[in-house]
Amino acid sequence: QTSTLPAIHDLNSTTNKNDETYSHSMITTITNINTNANECEICYLTNDCENLRSCEHNFCHSCLQIYLIDKIRLGCPALLECPHNECKEVLHPSDIKRILNDQQMYERYETFMLRRVLQKMPDTKWCPYPNCNFAVLVENTRKASKFDCLVCKRPFCQRCSQIWHPSSTCERASAQRATQDPTLEMLMKSSANGGSIRSCPRLRIISIRSCVHIISFNQL
Repeated sequence: QTSTLPAIHDLNSTTNKNDETYSHSMITTITNINTNANECEICYLTNDCENLRSCEHNFCHSCLQIYLIDKIRLGCPALLECPHNECKEVLHPSDIKRILNDQQMYERYETFMLRRVLQKMPDTKWCPYPNCNFAVLVENTRKASKFDCLVCKRPFCQRCSQIWHPSSTCERASAQRATQDPTLEMLMKSSANGGSIRSCPRLRIISIRSCVHIISFNQL
């Protein structure tokens, strides 16, 4: 800023005005500092807080990162929401990726989210064998149809999504399993749809159509 030297006869009055201006400036500055101070709503410390796209609540990076990692390690039982007790806004995927700053952890989150979507689709069939995460999208199968899992190489039925039963119908095989272990049968039941298939490059899934629409939330 440029300034002009005051005339000698105006020096006292100008000094008083300058003092008033300086005092007002200091008050304004202090007020702005207090207004802009971000207090984390988890640890209640004043840190450099993250600006979330979904809401305006303030949290420091460390608290948000710990919150997200804990949720993902628990298997993402629900959508990742703002940690504020009274806020139900779902966190944006771009915020989650930035806060995690861990590609493997973010891919794990993506896997859980994709699984949630697939579980809501009636034509999704999962390989019934333990420790196999393979899924297939099928349609229009009205009778039992054998399919060899592309991951564990073991056969299962595309119609009922259960271990392949070559000598019986899906209903009869289900009844036999229920007799042997009712609890297991209840857990293994799945909706029945089927059809032709083709490979899909994501998450050991094959489908009759592109799965881009399934993972489009990454492109928001």
